[in-house]
Amino acid sequence: MPTTAVPAGRRVRITAGEHEGRLGTVLGGPEGSCTVRVDDDPAGKPLPYQAHEFTAAEPNALLVGPNGTARPVNLPVGRPQRQAAASQTLEGEVEYVGLAACVHGVSVLSLAVLRHGADRPVNDYASLLAEVLPGGPALDLRGPVLFFGAADDDGWPTDLDAGRRQIIERFVGVLRTEFSDPLRP
Repeated sequence: MPTTAVPAGRRVRITAGEHEGRLGTVLGGPEGSCTVRVDDDPAGKPLPYQAHEFTAAEPNALLVGPNGTARPVNLPVGRPQRQAAASQTLEGEVEYVGLAACVHGVSVLSLAVLRHGADRPVNDYASLLAEVLPGGPALDLRGPVLFFGAADDDGWPTDLDAGRRQIIERFVGVLRTEFSDPLRP
């Protein structure tokens, strides 16, 4: 069976061995095999893998900008690595906000927002999305916002599944189309 080289920089999910289920980045290698740096490996040591031992990683968050752009992103799974990547993506210290959408207060989405973003542009797209959820709070979100899945029992955001990501992308797209001018003067 012929194999092809896996491009360096590709985000992957390991499907075999002790790191099964973890995310990593392909560093390169010969055709059919390569080295992968696993996101939450404290040593950060590149590990050898065969191309059949990983799959392309699906985006696990959605970045919504104040201008109405919506871009799927793939952030590390480990808490310290995800926190650092979220801070780097949003260009500042982040905090997480859980959004509940039912009378029982069960979290359905989590947001990573800038902790000190008062000087950033208002993000009406993300604010309106949070507000339209049943029981959603009126938030004055500023700067770019990362959307994740529901918060776990510890309040930590889980991965955003493809279905919810597509709904958010469509919602933001409709707003962008309907309001070709900024939503605020």
